[in-house]
Amino acid sequence: MLGIVACALASELRPDLDVGLIAQYAFIHDLVEVYAGDTVTLGISETEKQEKNRREAEAFERIKNEFGSFPWLIMTIEDYEKLSTTEARFVKGVDKIMPTITHILNNGQLIKERGFTKVGMKNIFQRELSDMDRYSYDLPEIVDLKAKLSQIFTNIMYPEK
Repeated sequence: MLGIVACALASELRPDLDVGLIAQYAFIHDLVEVYAGDTVTLGISETEKQEKNRREAEAFERIKNEFGSFPWLIMTIEDYEKLSTTEARFVKGVDKIMPTITHILNNGQLIKERGFTKVGMKNIFQRELSDMDRYSYDLPEIVDLKAKLSQIFTNIMYPEK
C-alpha cells in the first residue's frame, strides 16, 4: 500500500523525484520488522522508541548476515535508514502519513479502543509533525499533507458541538 500511495503522491506533488527509487524504498522500508516485529507507535514513549530502534538495528544486522549475498537489498535498506536521498525521506514521510489516512478511513477505531482524547491526539500529531521536520525539511508538501490530514481526522473524531 505504501508503494502505491508514495509513487502516486510523488507523481502529483514532486514529479522531480525518481518514482522507481521511491518504489524500491517503499518495498523495503519495513523489512527489518520481519525479525524485529512491528511496533505500534501511536503514543509511544521515548523508552519504547529506543527499544524499537535497538530491535530494528539487531534485525538489520541479521539481514546483513543472512542476505549479504544480495548487495542491492543491503544497500537499499542502508540508504533508506540513512535517509540520504530526497526519495528516502519522501517515503519515510508518506509512511508517517499512512496511519492518519487509516484512522480517517476506519473512523478512528484504534483511537477509540485506546481512549485517546482530542487533546491527546493533538499532542501526538504535533509531536509527529515535529519529528517529520528532522527528515522532511526539503519536503514541505508532505509536512503540509500530514498537518491537513491530522486536522481532517480531528474534525471527524472530535467534531465541534
